[in-house]
Amino acid sequence: MIVVIPLSAAITILAPKIIPICFGVQYTPSIIVLEILIWALIFLFLNTVAINLLGSVNKQLTVVKIMSLGIGLNIITNWIMIFKFSYVGASVSTVITEAVILPIYY
Repeated sequence: MIVVIPLSAAITILAPKIIPICFGVQYTPSIIVLEILIWALIFLFLNTVAINLLGSVNKQLTVVKIMSLGIGLNIITNWIMIFKFSYVGASVSTVITEAVILPIYY
């Protein structure tokens, strides 16, 4: 958390500079997507800890069930959000999915 929160904040702030440097100015609409998706990184880091913990105590089936729930949630939220908000909706859907499955893992 000491690394991922400052990293997420820095990338959010620097996204308007990162995208044009890496991909060119024609990709400036994707800045908002990077600013949203980088916050899923926090949940991904925490989910990875829980996945490894559950795997170490022989609860791999529990991980599969939670992942399946996350996949279903992501499909449903993508279906709703993409029609309304396009690629920004898809990025928000990913963050929502990661945030929802985090407490389930713990």
